[in-house]
Amino acid sequence: MTDLNHADVRLAEPSFYHGNPYPVYAQMRAQAPVYWYKPNGFWVLTQYKDIQDVSSNPKVFSSSNGVLITDVINKSDIVSKMFPEKVENLFTSDPPRHAVLRKMINYIFARKRIMGMTDRIVSVIEDYVGRIKPNEEFDLMSTAAVPIPIKVIQEFMDLDDLSVEKAEFWSDEVFKMGSDLPEEEF
Repeated sequence: MTDLNHADVRLAEPSFYHGNPYPVYAQMRAQAPVYWYKPNGFWVLTQYKDIQDVSSNPKVFSSSNGVLITDVINKSDIVSKMFPEKVENLFTSDPPRHAVLRKMINYIFARKRIMGMTDRIVSVIEDYVGRIKPNEEFDLMSTAAVPIPIKVIQEFMDLDDLSVEKAEFWSDEVFKMGSDLPEEEF
């Protein structure tokens, strides 16, 4: 294994983490599990145990000031700014409040509830797969890979009026949160 090339660690650049950062992450785990990212002045943990330790110590390592690399770089909590003032959100809450908020939505993902939806989920899959015509070319993403999970989530959350197009748009917009958009665009 070659030594970690610090010029390859470009954590603040969207082209890095939207590309293939995994070889660099593997090197960081092996050679620098606790890494000082000098360009933007923050520490990076790459070992599961270290991340687990930090995640279980909210008095020292709080999520309340942001959860994205862009939050650290811009010294701004973008996720919280997406919510109306004084509205709590699960993403930036710390224990014990995080557990209370999480408990409010746990019923959606309860095993008994999910298992009770098997027939509806199979129906969604059969509907979309049934649209594929034998021996005809089709786009896997728009035909199945995007709409099936959206429709299943729609079933889980009883969102009858959620269109695939609207959910895909929102998903694409949320994905941009980790990019270098100006704050106004967030």
